[in-house]
This record gives sequence, structure tokens and C-alpha cells, in this order.
Amino acid sequence: MRRHLDIRGKKFGKLLVLRRSGRDPFGHLAWETKCDCGRRYRVAGYLLTGHRSKRCRYCVQPQRGLLKKYKREYVSYGAMKARCGCTSDTSFKDYGGRGITVCDRWLGPGGFVNFILDMGRRPEGKTLDRRNPEGNYEPNNCRWASARTQVNNRRCSYTKEELAVLQTEAESLGYDPLENDML
Repeated sequence: MRRHLDIRGKKFGKLLVLRRSGRDPFGHLAWETKCDCGRRYRVAGYLLTGHRSKRCRYCVQPQRGLLKKYKREYVSYGAMKARCGCTSDTSFKDYGGRGITVCDRWLGPGGFVNFILDMGRRPEGKTLDRRNPEGNYEPNNCRWASARTQVNNRRCSYTKEELAVLQTEAESLGYDPLENDML
């Protein structure tokens, strides 16, 4: 019979090993750990000693659990990221291909949480829109808008001078998540 390493009291990343916790569904030795965030988490020993598990799943994905509550917002968020960053997306040529990007605050771990904090809940019948159709996806250039507002806010509806004025207005306005359609 194999003798297992006793890793009680050792820390792996943010996880402190508390005690042995039986075996996982695949037969691997499992350990009860406590993350720096305070959550207790059961993890297979080989993931700890192999340095593949350093945080609890809630610290890795802070938006975990929000996806059910903010499902409509997450669909808009995902579509925005795909249009700007995924070359295989059908709309990439009109967004990311033209140099339109998503601000750093809305990308990476916690990006969805920041998106919700900046944009608020998505009102019924509205979708994500950029005030300046030539601008990037960022808090001072985005809003929840109706289909009619979006139809009137296309690139072809403005001259270059009008787009420059729109950009200046969006920057001077700042951001109000409860704001109604402006254009």
C-alpha cells in the first residue's frame, strides 16, 4: 500500500490545507482547504502538489454565480467580446477588424463584474449600443438603447465631423447607468 504525503498545514497559493477529506470521484486523495477569501474548498491532492490549483473556483472566476442573475447582460457582454476579439465571429470585420476594442476594465478576471457595475441592468427591449459608432466599447461610450435608436446611430448616418462632435460629447458627459437614450 502506498504511503501518501501529509500536506496538512501547508499553503499552496491562496489555499491552506486543513485536513484529509477522503477521495474524489476519480479515486484521488482529496483535501479540505481554506482559501484566503474564507471559503472552504475540497481539492484533489495531486492538483495542489502539482501547483495546478492555487485558488478556489470563486477567486478564479469572481463572476461565477452572477451569470444566472445577469443572464441577459452576460449574453450582450459575450457578444461584444466576440465581435471585437474573435476573428471567426461573423461580425468581426465590422468591429474588431476596424480596430474597435473593448476597454481593459471589461476584460480579464472580473471583467463581467466591472461591466455590470458600469452599465447596470439591461432594460427590457434594449441592447448594447455605442454612442459614437467609431468609438470603442468603454463606459463613457456605451449605453442600453432601443432598436430604433440603434438604427439612427449607424456609421452611415453621420459625417466625419458629426462623429467627432459625438465623441467629444460622450467624453464630456461621463456616464450615468440610469440614463435614457440620448440620440
